[in-house]
Amino acid sequence: MQLICYEPKAKVHKIPILIIPPCINKYYILDLSSHNSLISFLVENNF
Repeated sequence: MQLICYEPKAKVHKIPILIIPPCINKYYILDLSSHNSLISFLVENNF
């Protein structure tokens, strides 16, 4: 297991979001490209 911390771009919520990918995929499945990325969406929307 690996913990990755992304730097916020603005004010963020007090409670962090923990994202756990499926066991059969690698963690980067949620962040494959810049135009289709769950992680980028969450960071840009201050989560």
